[in-house]
Amino acid sequence: MILTRAFPPGLAGRVNTAINLVVFVAAFVLQAGIGYGLAWLETSWALPRAAAHGWMLWGAIMLQLAAWVWFVTADRGVRAPRGK
Repeated sequence: MILTRAFPPGLAGRVNTAINLVVFVAAFVLQAGIGYGLAWLETSWALPRAAAHGWMLWGAIMLQLAAWVWFVTADRGVRAPRGK
């Protein structure tokens, strides 16, 4: 991974472990948020379960599209790794 190159070799394992932890926590939070969003759509908007899933799917697609646009339009300045 590119991020581990920014740290001394002795810390590479810890950096990878921290990255894995952040990814798993983020996935859990995202899935829990989708579950709460589905429940909210079903109760507050009185949507059938299938329609609520459709709305959540389109919301996820829009978030991914926004992230892609952000990625494509980002500044590509190259930074020197730390520790060198």
